Amino acid sequence: MKQAANLGISCMNIVNVEDSPITKVINELSLLSGDDEGWFESENIGLYMKSGFCHSDVKAFIPEVISLGLVALWFSHAKSSSADKQSLRKREQLIGEIERLPTNLLTLVDPRQLEIYSQVAKMLKNQHNLFILAKGSGLPVANYMIQKFLSITRLHAEAYPCAEFRHGPLSMIDEIEKTPGK
Repeated sequence: MKQAANLGISCMNIVNVEDSPITKVINELSLLSGDDEGWFESENIGLYMKSGFCHSDVKAFIPEVISLGLVALWFSHAKSSSADKQSLRKREQLIGEIERLPTNLLTLVDPRQLEIYSQVAKMLKNQHNLFILAKGSGLPVANYMIQKFLSITRLHAEAYPCAEFRHGPLSMIDEIEKTPGK
């Protein structure tokens, strides 16, 4: 890391151990640069995810997604000019999505949602295939959901970006027989 920083290469680390050796190196590099502006202006970035150690990978998934979003923000800020209005707008949108995350998660675990989850479970009970369609930042979540369905239900499950599904598997369906075309 030190050699990379000496060559002018930006360094980053994302760890789940607060005082890891790599984090100490990143902190030293940030201090050596005399950066009092904060991590956003630094050439080097270090993130500590306190996701804990458990068998539930959901506990790690959300911090990983947020960490990668913060890294994307950092790169966008470091590599874009201040006149780039489109990059600024995308950064503000991502910051807004991260700020809304606690409210969105609370909505998902609201007891009133349990009836909807029960209805979905009944609908899926006798199914053999599941396709989850998503777009934009929802695609990683859809892929994660597919992994959970595969490991728990043993259903055939796939996640697709909406446009690819429309012009891929869906375009191969024969409308008359409702089967893949010849």
